[in-house]
Amino acid sequence: MRLAARLRSGHSLRLHLVVWLTAPLGVIAAVMAFIAYSNAALTAAAVTDRILSASAQTIAEQVKVENGEATALIPPSALGIFATGAGDRVVYKVLDPTGDLVAGIPDVPVPSRHPTVAAPVYFEADFRGQPFRGIAMIQPVVGFTDPRDRSGEVTVIVAATKHDQLAMTRSLWLQGIQPIAVLMVLVAGLGWFGLDRGLRPLDRIRRDLAARSENDLSPLSVAGLPTEVHPLVTAFDGALGRIERSIAAQRRFVANAAHQLHTPLTLLKMQTHYGLTSDDAAAKDEALAALDSGLGQLSRLLNQLLTLARAEPRTPTKPDVKPADIAALATEALANLAAVALDKRIDLSFEDLSSRPAGPEARGEPMLVAASPTLLREMIANLVENALRYTPEGGRVAVMLERAATTEGTAAEAVIRITDTGPGIPAGERDKVFERFYRVLGTGIEGTGLGLAIVREIACGAGGSVALADGPGGIGLEAIVRLPLVDGEAQKQGPPAP
Repeated sequence: MRLAARLRSGHSLRLHLVVWLTAPLGVIAAVMAFIAYSNAALTAAAVTDRILSASAQTIAEQVKVENGEATALIPPSALGIFATGAGDRVVYKVLDPTGDLVAGIPDVPVPSRHPTVAAPVYFEADFRGQPFRGIAMIQPVVGFTDPRDRSGEVTVIVAATKHDQLAMTRSLWLQGIQPIAVLMVLVAGLGWFGLDRGLRPLDRIRRDLAARSENDLSPLSVAGLPTEVHPLVTAFDGALGRIERSIAAQRRFVANAAHQLHTPLTLLKMQTHYGLTSDDAAAKDEALAALDSGLGQLSRLLNQLLTLARAEPRTPTKPDVKPADIAALATEALANLAAVALDKRIDLSFEDLSSRPAGPEARGEPMLVAASPTLLREMIANLVENALRYTPEGGRVAVMLERAATTEGTAAEAVIRITDTGPGIPAGERDKVFERFYRVLGTGIEGTGLGLAIVREIACGAGGSVALADGPGGIGLEAIVRLPLVDGEAQKQGPPAP
């Protein structure tokens, strides 16, 4: 039980391999031991039968007929051949042709089958509480005058206890299984030794990792390792690489966040000092206005940092993931930004094409995305807010939502398109703007550089993607977000999205 528990818990790979190496050999050894015992029993029985036959033949040869009656003088050699030191007891009896006792013990058992001259009968029987092995044979004798005798044959029965036979069986069996036992011990020992040498590379890896510092995430060397271990080391190196990249990203994020927070805090401190030391009321009002603006920017930066932290795939605090109606979230996000659009006289529109499904059976069904509703709303708000910020007064920002099939046509997805009439982003910088704190130079628009980074984290966390492209007619910018719909939406999918 303990061995099985250790194997299930995986405490020792070496023990596990040795057991599985020796288990088939153990089954073979058990079969060979059984065969060896059967052969030993057959051999011992054959030897016993030979002794019984010799003893009965010796007794039969001493049967004589005198004056018409049979007599038998039993020589000591007939019974002495059983004196092997095992303490066997020998009994016999001789019957004349009429069945009368000539010599021996009257109640010695007889076989159920009658022997013939050509075929003696060997039998097993219990006599006085002990198991016996016996032989019954027929011996022709000349000289009987009894009118009842028609055959002139006497019956000789000799039986002996089976102590010597069983002892011989055990001895022969032990001699047969000794090579098997030695072979099993050698196989187990050599297997253990071979596995110990074979697993030394793993021990070398363990020592290498134990000797490393906590900052050493360099790849392991596969030199000298068995080829079977290469995939494990390669996968482990891949995990180390991912951890190193994650740590590097976190360090960059902390460094950038510290830098981004340091600048507005320094400005706030300077403006506060200026307001406190100035005697001019107008200067104090100007300082307070600058403080208010700076606090607003700082609040926005902190909120975006918290949102980005929540959107991180490895964050300890998991968002409230559940099926969310993407159309309802988009409507809510746009309603909160309507005032910003009115202030800049920007035409903000929303078109929900998902209400036009391919089949009438799906009409009116919402598009559900498995993600955090709060993060999805923040993602849409960030995209629309960026479009409003960079679109000049009198411009246009359009949001369109549609249901489409994936390129493989095997699942449905929600596609959100946000287009604006702003300056756009050069094609060479469209991948860079998704990096944290990256801002396109020369736009003249203040920002934190976190909006699109947050959008990418949220989209990827929901199993989707985000991309940037030229707006319709090459004017402005178009942001395209693709999000997979929950199970069951594939039956209501529309045509593939371009």
